[in-house]
Amino acid sequence: MNNLTLLVVYTILSVCMYAASGEKGWIPTCIKALVAFAAFHATCTIAFWLFPALYAPVKATFFSSSYMASDYRSGFTAHYSTNSIYLSFGLVCWACGLIGEKSKPRAKDVILGVAFLFALFLTTKRGPLVASVVAVSICYLFVNRDKFTGTALKALIIVMLAILAVGVLATFVPGVEATLQRFVELSEDETGNGRSELYDCAWSMFYSNPLFGSGWGSYSKYVATTSLGAMYNNLGFTSMSTHNVYLQLLAETGIVGLALFLVPAAVMLIAAMRRSAAHRGGGLYGESFCLWACVGAQIFFLVYCFSGNPLYDPQCYVPYFISCVTVFAICGIDVKRKDGEVHGNLQ
Repeated sequence: MNNLTLLVVYTILSVCMYAASGEKGWIPTCIKALVAFAAFHATCTIAFWLFPALYAPVKATFFSSSYMASDYRSGFTAHYSTNSIYLSFGLVCWACGLIGEKSKPRAKDVILGVAFLFALFLTTKRGPLVASVVAVSICYLFVNRDKFTGTALKALIIVMLAILAVGVLATFVPGVEATLQRFVELSEDETGNGRSELYDCAWSMFYSNPLFGSGWGSYSKYVATTSLGAMYNNLGFTSMSTHNVYLQLLAETGIVGLALFLVPAAVMLIAAMRRSAAHRGGGLYGESFCLWACVGAQIFFLVYCFSGNPLYDPQCYVPYFISCVTVFAICGIDVKRKDGEVHGNLQ
């Protein structure tokens, strides 16, 4: 992609992952920092929504050059999409961690989770919200799979109550109503919010070279040669992505490239979930909490890949890499060979 920064960042991340996979001591601090970071952004989002006058000086001081930083939806970031990603990772890690730890959550733990969810609603971003709910739901059902019928019934009741609560809340909170309205608009839009044409471009590239694709970074160049690209360029978007990582990988790297990404990601996630029973307890930020926080983060990332560009955004792929190496550190470090040496093998 002719981007030296990405090359350096990915290289450093790979080295750090390898170095960190042999230790566990850094994990609780890392998860605490992630949750605290998200809590800060949730506080800012809610505060700017409650007191709009607070946002103007923040915008002028920190985000004056960003036209996307317009109101409480972007919180303390330059774009509401960025804010939604920070809030989503905080919500997923916190909720899934509590689910995996399996102890009864305290009132303040529940309040923090609700604050994350409410702030995420205020951003009006649909993709991260849906991916977060799916990640938390999958973790809840899997952790309680031994009593699946009762768990599914409880989950159904929770969903119904949540829908009722959101409907009532939307009557009084315009920000929540705006999010629901965006879902309604999407259901009535046959073009998928204009993304169907982006998907068509990806499929055209894939059909021309299905095995190895057209080359990493070639999608945006291909779109730029089309009338669709000219339209987006006139709107100020100089580089377009598919808004579906799997389609973009098929277009740029073919079946081989998609498999090289998807197979390791799926194997790691499934193995972590299967071995989670060996890591129970430990309390808040213990092994079980941290493992399930990272399992939830991986599910969120892989689900969001259907509607966003998380593989190409540092706000998404850096936490994902962290969650991957956490799984290796927790699930792999306790496996030993016959000679007594540590052998980090997730299988």
